[in-house]
Amino acid sequence: MAVAGVLWGLVGVFTMTLSDLGVSSVMASFLRIGSAFLIMLVMTVAVCGIKSLKISAGALAGCIVAGLLCHGIYNLFYLTAVVKMGVTPASVMLRTAPIFTVAASVVIFREHISRVKGLSLILNIAGCTMAVLGGSAIGGDFSLSGFMCGLGAGCTYGLLAIVIKLIPENVHPFVISTYSYFFAAALLCAAARPWEHADVLNWQVIAVGLAFGFISTAAAYGIYYAGIQKIKESSRVPVFASVEIIAAAFTGVVIYNDYLGPVNLTGIAVILISVAILCVKRPENCD
Repeated sequence: MAVAGVLWGLVGVFTMTLSDLGVSSVMASFLRIGSAFLIMLVMTVAVCGIKSLKISAGALAGCIVAGLLCHGIYNLFYLTAVVKMGVTPASVMLRTAPIFTVAASVVIFREHISRVKGLSLILNIAGCTMAVLGGSAIGGDFSLSGFMCGLGAGCTYGLLAIVIKLIPENVHPFVISTYSYFFAAALLCAAARPWEHADVLNWQVIAVGLAFGFISTAAAYGIYYAGIQKIKESSRVPVFASVEIIAAAFTGVVIYNDYLGPVNLTGIAVILISVAILCVKRPENCD
């Protein structure tokens, strides 16, 4: 699960590279998910066989929800929040995901939220906020629509752990990824309309898009799906995945010479503590 977070931490590198090549954020999302679908389709057939794509109606329904809601609509919500609020506020709003995961876990799975788990979630949200903001105020004019889109992004991202848990465990993570990416790519294709931006689709853009789709999408979510099936309590999932913030922070330092102040570093330490609390309580959930 933490490995998936590390791979997600590289999203900013690919996004900035595509932006420098003249690709819009919506188009970048389509390239990311579209290439991930093609990669996962080939990998699934090679590893699991063509027959593995035949799944039950219930499993397919779960993949459709995961693709449209937790990949497609999530990307649209998040990108809109970035445009209306800025990258930093949108990133902070995304950290509300554990709240929605916990709420859904309690309602759907009747999961018990212990004091230790509650403390871990609170520390995790606080740590992520500190790591992203670095102690500075968000500033700027308040955008209600941007705020609502930010909440929507946090909700759809947080619900992914719930949706995947509802898919039968006998369905291979590769198959889940393939189907969910297909439906997400279809939605993003309608939003991005790539046929209107053929002028930017040169070999560099395609190469970066394929790398984006494989490293920070296909591989990351494949590991994420496999991890979800091993973790019994869904409310723990977004806490482990929050390692993404740490990876993104250090990537910014190494590649873009970003500065990490005392508050940033304190936030990173708090994130690690929140993850350690869950691991120490039940070591078997740290696989």
